[in-house]
Amino acid sequence: MNKSLASHDAIMKIVKRRGVDLVVFSEPNVRKMQDESWLHDATCSTAVRSFNSNIPIVRHGAGLGHVWLETADILVCSAYVSPNVELVVFEETLYELSRLINAVCKDVVICGDFNTKNVSWGGGVTDKRGLLLEEVMAGLD
Repeated sequence: MNKSLASHDAIMKIVKRRGVDLVVFSEPNVRKMQDESWLHDATCSTAVRSFNSNIPIVRHGAGLGHVWLETADILVCSAYVSPNVELVVFEETLYELSRLINAVCKDVVICGDFNTKNVSWGGGVTDKRGLLLEEVMAGLD
């Protein structure tokens, strides 16, 4: 969303009109994240929110560049890693996510913007981050 207030408002209209249960954001509008009941990481760079009170949230939390919520059936993770951070920060974010995912015995949905390139998902080239992300995700099977 690139922190756009207009994008946030447009998406929220769609959420209300269509009765969407869950929304995840990368680079959300920071003011909206703090004003509304969103779960977000410490820097408000990624967020998740349930709009269905009939789906109870069992647990939730946040870590480096990611936030998550867990229901009885599923774990939903939202992540954002800036292209400007060092590779070691990217690796730590992936490590935290993989540790979280390996700790649950249920279906997992991972959403976000990792700012990576990889031919496996349609990129013209594969960069170091793209290769690392592919290896970590493949190891979660």
